[in-house]
Amino acid sequence: MKKQLLSLLALVGVCTLSADGGLVHRYDFSVDASDSVGTAHGTLGTGTIADGALKTDGSNTGVTLTSDAVAGITGAFTIETWFDAFQPQGGYRTLYSFSDGTRDNFIIATPARLDGGQPWQASVHVKVDGVTDSMMRGEPMDIGGMRRMTVTYDGTTLKYYMEGQIAFLEGGDISPFNNFDCPGLNLQAVSSSIGISANSPWGDPSMIGDIYDFRIYDHALTADQISTTFALGVDASNEAISAAVPEPATMSIIGLGALAMLRRRK
Repeated sequence: MKKQLLSLLALVGVCTLSADGGLVHRYDFSVDASDSVGTAHGTLGTGTIADGALKTDGSNTGVTLTSDAVAGITGAFTIETWFDAFQPQGGYRTLYSFSDGTRDNFIIATPARLDGGQPWQASVHVKVDGVTDSMMRGEPMDIGGMRRMTVTYDGTTLKYYMEGQIAFLEGGDISPFNNFDCPGLNLQAVSSSIGISANSPWGDPSMIGDIYDFRIYDHALTADQISTTFALGVDASNEAISAAVPEPATMSIIGLGALAMLRRRK
C-alpha cells in the first residue's frame, strides 16, 4: 500500500510540475512585446509600449505575432484581452485580428462598432472558409476604464465573455449574441496575419487606447475559470493563472492514477 501511495504521489507531482494551465502564450507588455510563457515573441509596429501597456491611437499599429503563437491549436482555445479603450472608437477599430491574409478566414475583435443602425457594441466577428460568417456582440467596451474580453471555443461552440461573465448588453441583460456554433474553426489556419491592435484583413485602423495583457490558452476555459481569472486581475502571475486554470488533460491523468490505485487496493 505504501508503495502504491508513493507511486500515486509521484504521478501527481509530475503532472503538477508539467501543468501550465493551458496558458501557452502571454503578452503583458511589461517591457516589450515578448511572450512571457512561450517563445512566440511579437514585433512592435509604430505604436509604443509604456507603463505596462501597448499604446495605439488609431493611426499607428500595435504588435504583429508569428504563426508560432497558434501552432498546434487546431481545436479548443481561449483568447483573453485586458484593455482600456478610453475614448469612443468610432467605426471598426481593431482590438485583435487572426486571419489567413484574406477576408474568408478570420477572427476579429473590436471594442465597439456600428451594426445595422443598432447602438455601438463590442464584437467578435468570425468567418470560416468564406461560408460560416457570424458575430458575437455585447455592451460597448470603449467607455473607458479597464475591461476584459474573453472568447472561448470548445471545438464546436464559440462563447463570448465580458469582464468575468457571459456577454451582456447595456442595462445588464444577457446578450442574445453571446455564442454560436462554428464547427471546423481552426486557429492554426488563421495564422498568416495575426495582430494585437493591428493587421485586420479589412485594413481597419488600430484601437485607440491601451492593451495591458493578451493571453492565449490551448483549451476552452469554463465559466468558473473565467470568473476566477477575472478576480485575479490583469497583473496576476503566470503561476497564479496556471493554478486557477489547470490543464484538463493533467486532471484526467491524475484521476486515472487515483483510479488505478483504488482498483489495485480491491
